[in-house]
Amino acid sequence: MSQRLQVGLDIHQKHNHVCLMTNDGQMVNPHQRFDNNWTGFQEFVEMLVGVLDEGQFEGVDIAGEATGLLWFHPFYHLAKAGGLSPFDSHLYLFNPRTIKHFKKVLAQRDKIDPKDAHAVVERLRFGGRLPHEVTFDERYLPLQRLTRYRYHLAHDLAREKVYARMVPIYLKASDYTRKPMSFSDVFGATSRHILSEYATIDELASMPLDDLAEELDRVGRHRFKDATDNARRLQRTAAQSYPLAPCLVEPVNAILDSLLAHIRFLEGLLENLNLLIEAALTDVPGAPYLLSVKGLGLVYSAGLLAEIQHPSRFMQGFKRNKQGHLRPKTRHDGQAALARFAGLWWPRSDSGDFHAEDRRLPKTGNHYLRYYFVEGGNSLRRHNAEYTPYYQRKFDESLKHKHWRATVLTARKLVRLVFALLHDEEMYQPPEVRYHS
Repeated sequence: MSQRLQVGLDIHQKHNHVCLMTNDGQMVNPHQRFDNNWTGFQEFVEMLVGVLDEGQFEGVDIAGEATGLLWFHPFYHLAKAGGLSPFDSHLYLFNPRTIKHFKKVLAQRDKIDPKDAHAVVERLRFGGRLPHEVTFDERYLPLQRLTRYRYHLAHDLAREKVYARMVPIYLKASDYTRKPMSFSDVFGATSRHILSEYATIDELASMPLDDLAEELDRVGRHRFKDATDNARRLQRTAAQSYPLAPCLVEPVNAILDSLLAHIRFLEGLLENLNLLIEAALTDVPGAPYLLSVKGLGLVYSAGLLAEIQHPSRFMQGFKRNKQGHLRPKTRHDGQAALARFAGLWWPRSDSGDFHAEDRRLPKTGNHYLRYYFVEGGNSLRRHNAEYTPYYQRKFDESLKHKHWRATVLTARKLVRLVFALLHDEEMYQPPEVRYHS
């Protein structure tokens, strides 16, 4: 058995705490601390190379906790460090929850940084199901940063829209978002005009129908099928809404104007970001295969590629068969590993003869990848003839949370398709073409 050095890192804003062990549990260096900056990192690598040379280790495994982005610079430069290139080095990032639970099997100890680094290296040495190895493919890194920022902006935009609906819009016109609505998009240009231009909803109720219809037709650039019907529904909404207390008219309108301006600003940022994502996606391997899927779209394809990168990394290692023998991973194993990585799987809960029927999604996994799979599945159920009936079947089978359950199951089906397209390097073909070719 080859002797490998095991390294545990506890990464903080100011310092990195390091614990070194052999793979048979012998302590090489119980604790050392380095500044978490470029100078401290170079000292850490110099120390690490010295230990590897002195101990004649054949390789090194380095692990840390995925705490925010504090791990990024140390791990990126460890992957690129020339001093470690003669050694077989592997980098792993544990979910902090994994280390927290692992500490419970160790002896009672203080919660201090040197002990945390020791817990990380003990978990690394324990082995078992390790996280996917950390790699830095610079073809995907720019795309990953852009798509993750888009995830952040999209959630900010959704949060602002929910707040606008629930607070100022409800206070100003309580029936405005109840169906049948006057506008298909509450935050469309015409709806924003109505919400901003009139201090109270009562002004709309008292306005002549023809004048209101003419205004809607003008602001909507003559795109309404029947502007008079929209005006009639809008006046009905005004008549049925609670009157706003006079003392709240000014503050509610100020809040609403501020929110609408912020929503327009965020939408503009998203539009510009989509252009940057499109440019970054041009030379990324695998992009044409995902873009060939009708309904998946440029943004969701980019988000999936940025997190998956190449599917071969999900087929590394071996699986045990029912007889306990190791075998190479198959394509089925690879797509299942990808689903676990995205958090789109349902852990079993069995005990003896008991088999739990209620299985829930885990709270772990790459939440960026899960977001793009779920959003991509939701898009495909509307625009792809293969996924629309599948979604509807799962929707009809569900007893509760119908849309959410059907959408997640559609996303899980999308995992298999995405893995197959990237693995086989093939363009998407509809079922009628696949099964008759």
